[in-house]
Amino acid sequence: MTTLAPARDGEGRQFDAHPVATMMLDPTGTIIAVNPAAQNQLGLADRQLVGRHFSDIAPDFAGREYPASQVMRAFDVALALPGRTLALDILAETDEAGRTVVALLPARSADATRAAAAQPSAQGAAVILAHEIKNPLSGIRGAAQLIASGTPDPARFTMLICREVDRIAALIDRMEILSSQRSLDLHGASIFPLIRHALDLARAGFAADIAIEERHDPSLPKASLDEDAFVQILLNLVKNAAETLAGQDDAKIIVSTGYRHGHSAGRGPDDRPRDAPIMICVSDNGPGVPAAILPDLFRPFASGRSGGTGLGLALVDRLARDMGGTIEYARDDTRGLSHFRLMLARAE
Repeated sequence: MTTLAPARDGEGRQFDAHPVATMMLDPTGTIIAVNPAAQNQLGLADRQLVGRHFSDIAPDFAGREYPASQVMRAFDVALALPGRTLALDILAETDEAGRTVVALLPARSADATRAAAAQPSAQGAAVILAHEIKNPLSGIRGAAQLIASGTPDPARFTMLICREVDRIAALIDRMEILSSQRSLDLHGASIFPLIRHALDLARAGFAADIAIEERHDPSLPKASLDEDAFVQILLNLVKNAAETLAGQDDAKIIVSTGYRHGHSAGRGPDDRPRDAPIMICVSDNGPGVPAAILPDLFRPFASGRSGGTGLGLALVDRLARDMGGTIEYARDDTRGLSHFRLMLARAE
């Protein structure tokens, strides 16, 4: 994976010229370099920061580990600065030598701003509803065709049809989520039966001709989620991958799960950081998201495909946030894979 910024030794000029506010930490978490953008962002000179432990200014990070070659993202982190507190999002990546690059980004938890941007007009809500209903309808049609063709397990696909009809009805009701503050039914549940159901639906419908590989960590604890919302998120992500891969001979989708220590989803009502360590990742070997739409990837009507509505990822983002989690995108050009990672809290 490409690091966010080079180390100072040998490429200090590039580090200093990096437009993103960036710090470098040594393996102990001590700040060893601060670029000018970060100095401006924090209102502190490098001499006031270099030599201090990162947790001195980011208390939420005290005792946290930084696994090598993994990106850790935390939202709405409160930085303790002289005479004030500054909320920023943090993106951290550790190289094999144990050095960590920390990017300081404008707080995504302008949640009110993002939520307002996600509020559709009445016409937009109708378009989103039509878009979302097409996913289960595709699966229902595929399941019905399998039953008609004499599948050896008709009961399984009959139950799939029944569940999806019920879910369409629930989806229509849930459209209120995009224009109201109604809470989801959050509770502790295993993600694996829900993943199985969503992938059964995808394989019976819109992803019937695409290889879907599963890589799971069976030891994962229960996650805090709403079951219908979770299935809707996974369906949208797999459908998005399938549409990206249309016409590609070696098309492949990978659905993987894992546990990422230290991943934060902002701050809870008690002002404590909310951990969201349970990861569900949908990857594909397509071309990736066009750079032009990356800043607005999860906003309504942002789409990189001809004929795309840009609505599926907007709903994914809203549902993920309403479940106390996050959704993020990353591109691994070395392996030629795009990753959409849903991060959820562990059930209490």
